[in-house]
Amino acid sequence: MHFTPDFFNKLWSIYNFKDPDLNNFAQQQLIAETQSGLKIMSTLLILLILLAMLFFKQMSLISGYSLNYFWVIALAAHINISSRIVSEIKTLHALGMTLLVISATAYVFIAHQTGGFSPLLLANIVLLFMVIPMIPWGLREASLVILAIYSLLTFSTVFSNSTFDYETLKILQFFLLAAGVTSLILVIRSTLLRKKELIAHFDLQKAHSELYTLSNVDPLTGAWNRRYTNQANIDLVNSFKGTYNELHFIIFDLDKFKSLNDTFGHDFGDRVLIILSKTIMQAAEKKGHLIRIGGDEFILLLVGFEANEFMLKIRSDIKSVLAKEQQDAIFDLSWGIKTVPLAYIEDSESIYQQADSALYKHKNLGHN
Repeated sequence: MHFTPDFFNKLWSIYNFKDPDLNNFAQQQLIAETQSGLKIMSTLLILLILLAMLFFKQMSLISGYSLNYFWVIALAAHINISSRIVSEIKTLHALGMTLLVISATAYVFIAHQTGGFSPLLLANIVLLFMVIPMIPWGLREASLVILAIYSLLTFSTVFSNSTFDYETLKILQFFLLAAGVTSLILVIRSTLLRKKELIAHFDLQKAHSELYTLSNVDPLTGAWNRRYTNQANIDLVNSFKGTYNELHFIIFDLDKFKSLNDTFGHDFGDRVLIILSKTIMQAAEKKGHLIRIGGDEFILLLVGFEANEFMLKIRSDIKSVLAKEQQDAIFDLSWGIKTVPLAYIEDSESIYQQADSALYKHKNLGHN
């Protein structure tokens, strides 16, 4: 372990990664963990305080400072509820710090009211430090809360008018320093391990996403391949159900595409397919999924457009682009459309056959 500036920079925050995507991923992952940590921390503090109140009641000391305990219980309960609602990691960290510092303040009041630190009160203070690593935060937040608790307890006892004997103050300082350092070490270790886990999880998810893309995307055109057809339908239903009522199932291909390849070469043929796919995907935006079945044949699942007008405009736009690249190239499209209610299509093969029949009916009539 090398204590370099980069090492401390890694520890300073639990989610300060250089990669913005990794940073966003880490924050999303840590929100649930921080919420869970706050719930456990607040619940544990409530239980500890209730046990302390039971102890002091048996010692007939509870009446003098029970109000301090009740305030901490109320705050812990409030933070327990808030942690289930708040979904911003900095706010969750602030809630955790507030709970710990207010709890320490309550212990200070109790010590002043009783005139000393009982073994149970010292145990509560030590446990206050020990619950700090329950929340995933970096060196910055952990150091701040530990320093706040230590300073509060130290200045309120050493420089107060209350008569704490010297031996009690020495014991208190020992427990504060030992618990604070131990807690900080646990936070450092937890931060290093958690950041490694986050990086590994992010890389695994990224690799899975890339593998999914490789297995579902046509490498030449960037369109989806045929195995994505059912998922494309599900995506559109989930995104636009309640907004649009109809789904257009369009099958189309290029007229006399073999002639284009034979006349101008396969590179130009590939260029035509790329321009076609790019033009359609840009025009459809998120309201459509383009699927390459093979060769020059495609499926387009589309919502929110008049299907025939959409295809006529696509044909016109591509003709304009290709005319600039190769004036002698003759480009045209033929398509078949089957419009169905926007819902998950169980019998997609039947709809495919109907759209395909419409396509070849028009081809038999002379293309386009």
